[in-house]
Amino acid sequence: MFCLVRTDSSGKPQQGISFLLFDIKLPGITIRPIISISGDHELNQVFFDDVHVPASALLGEENRGWTIAKYLLVHERGGSYSPMLRARLARLHQALEQAFAGRPKDDAERGDLLRRLADAQCRIDALQALEQQVLAGRIRGDEQPIAPSIGKLLGSELKQLLTEIGVLIAGPYVAARLAPADCAGDDTALALPEDAVFAMGAYLNDRAASIYAGTNEVQRNIIAQHLLAN
Repeated sequence: MFCLVRTDSSGKPQQGISFLLFDIKLPGITIRPIISISGDHELNQVFFDDVHVPASALLGEENRGWTIAKYLLVHERGGSYSPMLRARLARLHQALEQAFAGRPKDDAERGDLLRRLADAQCRIDALQALEQQVLAGRIRGDEQPIAPSIGKLLGSELKQLLTEIGVLIAGPYVAARLAPADCAGDDTALALPEDAVFAMGAYLNDRAASIYAGTNEVQRNIIAQHLLAN
């Protein structure tokens, strides 16, 4: 694991942080799982009791760890949302066809959901074009400081939008609290559609998308500050 630790308090807060990378099996480290409201296990509580980390765990220069952290955040925030979003969009189209199988093609509810999916596709197209422009700029050596913030803002909001549409498509099935792996179509799973059961878990999980890697409110501030300064 890596840790950002305080190693100097004499200067600016950002200047006194060091970046450590070490074995999580060191004596004194205790890990307790955090199960999210969606039922997923992605986070943990990590406790340190008299943990001794070797000097070789220091990554980069001492007290310059925040520079490394910022570099990692740039790549965590944005740059490659569109492929994942397209895959989710395709899955939603399949779920829609399954949910409305046997109903008239001109069903009003189906038409409304198709319009929502079409709007999402247009927004994904726009995001992909932006990501390709940013990538082309990086290849040329032209870095755009606010591009990661814009990508994170647009990408995370689209993730949440798709989960909202997924919940609408699933209808009453979203009330089922069942792991998708248990949707095998047998009597115990009540033959629930896997996509419908997945929809609520995805919706709840992706509420965090606008928080992690820097909240979307912070990203808007970064974008605004950059644009107003120029």
